[in-house]
Amino acid sequence: MRKPAFESKRDILSTLSANAFVSGTELADQFAISRAAIARHVSELQALGVDIFAVKGKGYRLAQTLDLIDPELLKQRLTPRISADAELHVLPLVDSTNQFWLNKKDQNVASGSACWAECQSAGRGRRGRSWQSPFGAALYCSVWWQSQCNLSELMGLSVAVGLAMTRWLQQMGVPAQVKWPNDIYIDNKKVAGILVELESRSDGCGSAVVGVGLNVNLPKQASDQIDQPWTDLSQWLKPVPPRTNLAAGLYQAIVDCLEAFERGGLQHCLTDWSRYDVYHDQAVCLVMGAHQIQGVCRGVDGQGALLVETQDGLRSFFGGELSLRQANVAD
Repeated sequence: MRKPAFESKRDILSTLSANAFVSGTELADQFAISRAAIARHVSELQALGVDIFAVKGKGYRLAQTLDLIDPELLKQRLTPRISADAELHVLPLVDSTNQFWLNKKDQNVASGSACWAECQSAGRGRRGRSWQSPFGAALYCSVWWQSQCNLSELMGLSVAVGLAMTRWLQQMGVPAQVKWPNDIYIDNKKVAGILVELESRSDGCGSAVVGVGLNVNLPKQASDQIDQPWTDLSQWLKPVPPRTNLAAGLYQAIVDCLEAFERGGLQHCLTDWSRYDVYHDQAVCLVMGAHQIQGVCRGVDGQGALLVETQDGLRSFFGGELSLRQANVAD
């Protein structure tokens, strides 16, 4: 029986290294497929962002060693933390980890179930932006959560998750800061983004899909596709922890935040926001379509709204179509 196409790709990646070339003939013999099939798999992997050298007469070699998530080891790491009926998925390729759960929302999925992907073909960010997702270079994760809160109470959840992720990164020694509502920056460069999508249930409570994209070790060519300053963990952690370990830690940070939200609401999760706020007490510009508001950032309120001190006094702002930036600095 033929293997699924992506299983064959994973096998090829597991055989390739950054230290020596492997010929197409060797790969074809090892996996009992044609050299043409090997070439096709390699070409498709390159299209997904895997940096593979292909040299006639030598074969194939990785530009850098890939660190793929180990599903069994991840499950072991999470066993003490995750409920017995929760689902764990580690996928080689998916359109979007958030969409993966939204497609299953009517299947009675256990709260706390999680999906990771090595690559997304249609990753999404805030305000309709795409999220660049090169293969094996970042963490792409979404957690499905069945809340006891109603939909309106969950509106500030993404703010809480952004702060929780920032705390987790700082605990690892990364000088991360959070930018309202939920982008994470290091040295004024974006390292992670969060997209929370909410659904209302028949019992009046809400469900949330909490999606995270965290840059770990992006290939150089990724910068051509990213339209803003960016960074990754490899520039701040030496060595970078294995992605399996990072995946487990990220999951725990998200679920700890969700459980705290259930116990005490948003205010309970935001008590130390100012400590991590990238724009705390700084001059900022808030862009709302064609309109701009200048002021000084004064943090967030108990509903997760941005507080800006303007010439008209302290005002609060909330909404997915707002863009916050440092005054006189392009977004």
